[in-house]
Amino acid sequence: MSVFRSEGACTIRYACYSDPMIKRIKVLLELSVVRLTALVALTAVLGYRLADVPDKNLASILAVSLGTALLSAGGNALNQCMEADTDALMKRTCNRPLPAGRIALGSAARWALFLALGGFALLLLFTNPLTAGLGLLALAIYLFAYTPLKKRSSLNTVVGAVSGALPPMMGWTAASASLDLGAWILGLLLFLWQIPHFLALAWLFREDYAKAGFRMLPGLDPSGRITSRVAFLYIVLLLPLISGFYLSGLAGLVATLGGLSLCLFFLLRAWQLMQNPNARNARRLFLASVIFLPLLIVLLLADPGTGKPAERISPPAIVASH
Repeated sequence: MSVFRSEGACTIRYACYSDPMIKRIKVLLELSVVRLTALVALTAVLGYRLADVPDKNLASILAVSLGTALLSAGGNALNQCMEADTDALMKRTCNRPLPAGRIALGSAARWALFLALGGFALLLLFTNPLTAGLGLLALAIYLFAYTPLKKRSSLNTVVGAVSGALPPMMGWTAASASLDLGAWILGLLLFLWQIPHFLALAWLFREDYAKAGFRMLPGLDPSGRITSRVAFLYIVLLLPLISGFYLSGLAGLVATLGGLSLCLFFLLRAWQLMQNPNARNARRLFLASVIFLPLLIVLLLADPGTGKPAERISPPAIVASH
């Protein structure tokens, strides 16, 4: 059961539960942004799965997935602590626990630090220092570069995408303890995907972002021409990258062809936005991005490559006759 209270342009929703413990848990999960955290953890699992190393075990994959999830959840909660005032100004975020008054700032900060420190410790103790270091770097970029940059430059989306590109690389290093070519390819995949994903989201909420003082590209581009072209370009770059998954031995033929099909669908939505920049096409592009990444991850997990690029790239051997 929920009750609602209006404050200006914001309708604040209060969930009513007979058990205060359930209410508290719900608030803590909201701070952690569970669905986003689950997706981030899944990208780490992908990196671990595709790393070409023989000795993989359940304990390691659990450690990297849980450690990455805790770091992501802690980062999400810390971000909400840092932006509680601006969240209160936007319809999209005014019902979050802090601006809605469902948790005190101190309690939220302690929960966030508990998650982040727990995730870092888990990665350090049960994977390796490189993986833990990448996790700490992702958290630092997110909180101390991306978050403050949102009010200063539209390049914040690019900086934030760097942070989001690191979890699959963490999965790879947890398995191999090294940043091989495959780790960089996976990181680039996440980086390229995030740009059209967040540009579409920023288009849909550009008035909200402007009200909060955030300098997002769609808010600085009233016609939508630049925004739609940038989104289209980044998806175009995904096409050769996904082809490279097969050539580098990271994915099988089925996963690669499926990934290219998903990419073409994603590209079609960006083309529609470029031809007719409006909220409807921006929403279609956003939904395409939400469909694209999880399905691609499933394909890559189901049909990984051999890890031997030479077999894919080298021409057939020519045997000389005598």
